[in-house]
Amino acid sequence: MSCDILEALRKNGASFTGLSGSGSCCFGVFTTKEAAEKAVKEHFGQDFFVKLTFFLAQKVKAVLEY
Repeated sequence: MSCDILEALRKNGASFTGLSGSGSCCFGVFTTKEAAEKAVKEHFGQDFFVKLTFFLAQKVKAVLEY
């Protein structure tokens, strides 16, 4: 089942997919909020529990510079 969900996330535009824990949670990383919302609305909203979350950091800053 989790492989099907990961494949569906990829087909719906996820740049990266993975499992959390022992596979009880599948996740996808989308490049835009709109793409994630579209995937949920069109394919995941009715059959699965879905929680959209967003990274707090919007810009990456180097911690160490060489």
